[in-house]
Amino acid sequence: MASNFGQSMNMDPETFKEWQKNVFLKNSLIGKIGAVEDIANLAAFIVSDDGKNLVGSLVVSDTGFMLKS
Repeated sequence: MASNFGQSMNMDPETFKEWQKNVFLKNSLIGKIGAVEDIANLAAFIVSDDGKNLVGSLVVSDTGFMLKS
């Protein structure tokens, strides 16, 4: 997910973008880095009537990273 994580690793924004490409984009099944809106949409689904069967479930939103790596 796009974030300010690079700052906590003392990376300038350009270095962090390169690091993201090297780690996340090449390991994403859908070829993108998740955005805050993706998590918000997932949360909205879970709390909606459509998500009522997701009781005690673990939901991973990682653009397929765990499956590919």
